[in-house]
Amino acid sequence: MTSRPLPLITTAVALVVAGWAAFLRPGVELEIPVRWRPGMGAIPEVERERPGPVDPRAAQARGLAFLLAHQNKDGSWGSFESSRPDEIWLGTVASHRAFRAATSALAVMALVEPARADPGAAEALRKGLDYLCSAEPALRATGDVLYDNWAHLYLAQAMAHCYTEPALADRKPAMASVGRRELDLLARLQGQDGGWGYYDFNYAVSRPTGLQSTSFMTGAVLVTLHDVEAAELAADP
Repeated sequence: MTSRPLPLITTAVALVVAGWAAFLRPGVELEIPVRWRPGMGAIPEVERERPGPVDPRAAQARGLAFLLAHQNKDGSWGSFESSRPDEIWLGTVASHRAFRAATSALAVMALVEPARADPGAAEALRKGLDYLCSAEPALRATGDVLYDNWAHLYLAQAMAHCYTEPALADRKPAMASVGRRELDLLARLQGQDGGWGYYDFNYAVSRPTGLQSTSFMTGAVLVTLHDVEAAELAADP
């Protein structure tokens, strides 16, 4: 009977031991932070450099410049490139497309206000909106991965924010069509508990179980539904 190595456990233990051995050399003092407990007295104040006053208009200008500089040629924002590709459970490439759609919708919403006075922002807004209205709808990556919910809720919200802009009146039919499509997709992906989430590890049918619904995604969907209603997006033919 041949023995098998234990690669993960053995390697992890070896690294931990080697790391502590490097610290606990003779003459080397290892500082271990102590967590405050009742009876230890007042918590010592830590001197930190406080930032100076921030001009909101300057911050907005920097954000706008970033969006204009990083818009893709097709009008979208974002890319598949990442320095940490193994950090997030993706399921399939559909998750990347969902992230791009959601990111682009957020960027479009951010441009609505500055586009009223800035020609560059107005051009980027129209280009971004045209991308959202022409792109294929985001799809569910796998049974247990529903990142497309982010795309559906932010796309519907972006359509609502742009729908009442006079400068975009010529795009209202397309916005209404996309908005209603995304609302329908959100309705289909509402969990059996009434909420929305981006995972469903217990899935058995197409409708999510709701066991992984989250308060923050559900809250974001409710804000979107309010914005859609306020813009009367879904009411128009």
